[in-house]
Amino acid sequence: MNVFGVGIKSFTLPLLGLTPYSLLFSFIAAMRIISLNKHRSFSLIHSIDTGYAGLAGLIASKILGIKFVVHSHCSRAPLLKSILLLRCGIVKYFISIYEKFETYIDKIVSRNADLVITVSNEIGEYICSLGVPSKKIVTIPMGINASSFELKLKDREDVRCELGIPQNAFVIGYIGRIDSPSKRVDTLLRAFSVIHTKPCANPFLVIVGDDVNGNLENRVRSMGVKSVIFTGFRKDVKKVLAALDVFVLPSLSEGCPFSLLEAMAGGKAIVASDIPSIGEVVEDGKEALLFDPMNSNALVKILSRLFQEKELRQKLGENAKKRVRQYDNDFVLTEILDFYANTVTNR
Repeated sequence: MNVFGVGIKSFTLPLLGLTPYSLLFSFIAAMRIISLNKHRSFSLIHSIDTGYAGLAGLIASKILGIKFVVHSHCSRAPLLKSILLLRCGIVKYFISIYEKFETYIDKIVSRNADLVITVSNEIGEYICSLGVPSKKIVTIPMGINASSFELKLKDREDVRCELGIPQNAFVIGYIGRIDSPSKRVDTLLRAFSVIHTKPCANPFLVIVGDDVNGNLENRVRSMGVKSVIFTGFRKDVKKVLAALDVFVLPSLSEGCPFSLLEAMAGGKAIVASDIPSIGEVVEDGKEALLFDPMNSNALVKILSRLFQEKELRQKLGENAKKRVRQYDNDFVLTEILDFYANTVTNR
């Protein structure tokens, strides 16, 4: 049990893995929630995910007879399908069955929720396609403490020194999960393998995230690409951002990506996938430059342009910093709490 906020405590629930273990997790987690209710007397259960965490919340809410809110951060079943399509092996032959089952879980959870909060309109459309009435769906983006997210020049210098990067180098960075095919970090690596052959750019690529099996590092070595730095998991994301010239988010699918909001709050030049959920947050040519996440050549052209045009980098960063103010926690969290209150009141 850890205190991570004023008056807020966290309790670890068991997580056993993928289907069918996730179904078992849902029931065990539901029993844990019911047990905690004896001492806390919950008014509402909020689950992040329309999948197995959502199923756990739904089961507990039905048994306890209290309101249930599910917070959807992605179009879950379609995302799982896209990930499986990128994988090889016998699993491909079971994609249709697997997608139908996962979609069914999403339907059960979202249809029985008292309120579904989605972080983007794209996800809202997915939830609506499951047969959920639009009056039960509300879109509230992710929040960030934007007003206090200031990057320091000293952090830029310190992190570059720590990572062995020259102060005058052109530094590209990615922050997030790197073990999922949907994140398309391989697209970024392929683009950088071209960029790094241009010595005048003196480019470095910093990848922040856990490469659990070392697959990406092995790929980089096999490609003979130099100047790629894997930092692993970092708690000081703000400091790492300060060291970057350009932040890249090449994902195939996102909800409302927090790493993108952090880069915006830090005033970084941003290059991101041209997908609906990202297009809801930034406008191409204004707060970011967007590209097809499957097209590494397009990414090469954009990064080459940003290296040459410092003024464009500054303009994109300034625009992003202005835009992100509407995602400040003061607005987002207040809106969520208001919906909580209304949901509990409307019994």
